[in-house]
Amino acid sequence: MDDKTIILERLNVIEKRLARLEHEFYNAKTIHEKPNISPNSAKTTKPVPHVPPVPPASAVPPKSHVPSAPGVPPKYHVPSASGVPPKSHVPPVSAAPTKPHVTPMTSGGSKPSVPLAPPQKMPQKPKNFKKEVQNFEMELGGKWINRIGIIALILGSAFFLKYSFENNLIGPQVRILIGVILGIAMLVFGDLQFKKYRIPAEGLMGGGIAVLCFTVYAAFSFYSFIGQNTAFILFIFIVGVCTFLAIRNDTVTIMHLGVLTGFLAPFLVSGGESNDVFFFTYLVILNLGIMTISYYKSWKSLFYVAFFASHFCFSLWFLGTFFAFNAKADSIQFFTGFIPMTIIFFEFLAVSILMNISSKNKKPYLKFDTFLIFMNAMVYYGEGYGMLSIFNDSLLGMFTIMIAIVFLGIYFGLKEYQDVNKSFLTSLLLAALLFITIAIPVQLKGRFLSLAWAVEGLMLSYLSTQAEFKKINFAYIGVVGIALISLSVDLIHIGEELHRTPFFNINSITYLLSIIALFGVLCIKREESSINLILTVVLNLLLLVFFLTDTSNIIDRLIESARNAGQFDSIDNYMYMRDLLQSLVILLYSIVLIVIGIIKNSKKIRIFSLSLFLLVIFKVFLNDLASLEGIYRILSFMALGVILIGISFIYQKYKNLILGENLGETKKDI
Repeated sequence: MDDKTIILERLNVIEKRLARLEHEFYNAKTIHEKPNISPNSAKTTKPVPHVPPVPPASAVPPKSHVPSAPGVPPKYHVPSASGVPPKSHVPPVSAAPTKPHVTPMTSGGSKPSVPLAPPQKMPQKPKNFKKEVQNFEMELGGKWINRIGIIALILGSAFFLKYSFENNLIGPQVRILIGVILGIAMLVFGDLQFKKYRIPAEGLMGGGIAVLCFTVYAAFSFYSFIGQNTAFILFIFIVGVCTFLAIRNDTVTIMHLGVLTGFLAPFLVSGGESNDVFFFTYLVILNLGIMTISYYKSWKSLFYVAFFASHFCFSLWFLGTFFAFNAKADSIQFFTGFIPMTIIFFEFLAVSILMNISSKNKKPYLKFDTFLIFMNAMVYYGEGYGMLSIFNDSLLGMFTIMIAIVFLGIYFGLKEYQDVNKSFLTSLLLAALLFITIAIPVQLKGRFLSLAWAVEGLMLSYLSTQAEFKKINFAYIGVVGIALISLSVDLIHIGEELHRTPFFNINSITYLLSIIALFGVLCIKREESSINLILTVVLNLLLLVFFLTDTSNIIDRLIESARNAGQFDSIDNYMYMRDLLQSLVILLYSIVLIVIGIIKNSKKIRIFSLSLFLLVIFKVFLNDLASLEGIYRILSFMALGVILIGISFIYQKYKNLILGENLGETKKDI
């Protein structure tokens, strides 16, 4: 075989390998995956024909110097093998040949995968970016520019009237006439153009309302052309016009201006004298109209405006009339303000109920803001509390309970109603519980506060286990927390009552009953939780401190008697006795907890008891060793030693039970 034939066969093998590599790369690029040929694919790949050994490089002429054989094309076109793409898919070779980079084959005949660079995504602008820019532009150019223009127009009219008044350019009658014509023209033009240009039309109508209000006020206050009653009627007429235009064009903005005008009218036409009956009657009627319109038009924002405006007006009356002259406050003056205030409270409460009841004829409020419920109740309670504290403070507790009864009655009345919002029912129940909790310190005094809160916490914990009261599960936690704080304060008073018989006085008995009620909460809430664990520890500490306090009171009474009798030598013995009794009380309490922990098979109770034992050990070795003397020191150490040895015997006797429990907990954890 000559050299030329060897070279041709060698080139044929290289062409086949390059074609196969190109085919694999093409397939990988088509399916957007990394080309990874498994070793099993080598079984279906056409085997590479055997190539005879190539002679040394010195015997093989360079490729560029190999002459073309006769009948053979210059580029050595070889027919493609089966399964290999035709040669037409191979990109043409450049004129200046370079040494190609051939990926070495693995032992299994497959090629290693060639990693492809992940496609890079071009940064894109947010989809709503252009829309947001356009909305901002419309908000600025179409709305706020219009509002500023209307304000400028109103100020210009006011400055014109002021300038004409100072320079006598036109008479007062003409000034009022110009104001009326300008205000009516702005209203009419705004109403006609509302469908085409909503925002500018709203601005024109709002400006017209402001001009008319200023004109009526000027006619009454500056020029005295009209009387107080006429001015008030004109203001009411303006409110009616606002209501008509707001309903006609379905715009709440104009209605807001009408509401503002309605609440300002009594102050604008006030002549200095007060007419409380007329003032509160007007507020009741105005609120009734506002809420009726707002409910049927679904304008919830008007409720907040009416709510704050109504109570602002009432606060002005309370501070300026009722509170300032509290010495002269009689039943007539009290009921003059209290009855309208109560009616307004029920108006807002009734609307809150209607907002949360679905109806087939109108769109319901599915998620009404419960802020109005609590704020309405709290503001009403604050105002009523202030009035009753001046008029008759003995009625404060009854007043608080009556509010709680109202919310409870509404809750049970609406509970069976299918379409009522469940969150609204929960808000009613929480409001009732809130006022029951408030009524306890208002009506009760001293020792019964903690007991009442503990009983309330016990009742709430039971209710929270019922399916219909699941949402108030957190309410009992708050009440129990208040009861614990109150019990902590009671300990201070118990420690100061040396004149009472320890353990057998009304304060100690109510304290123990409160602790028992709170332990009842733990019996109802049996689940393992961090809240129950904290409550258990706190209750045991409060009970232990109570026993220590009342035990110390016994010795303190003896010390007080010795001091009064001049027996000062006995005082030191009594003090030693008090330290010894405190150690014994803690030891006895720990023994009781150990027994309970073994009976109930509770590891947590036993660990808490052991913690108390450690406390006593530290007290005896650090405090009693230094402070006690003689027989008291001996008794302290002897009692501690005997009790600790007894505890060790108890642990040895019930070790199977204790170890069995620990083994069960370990298996459970596993």
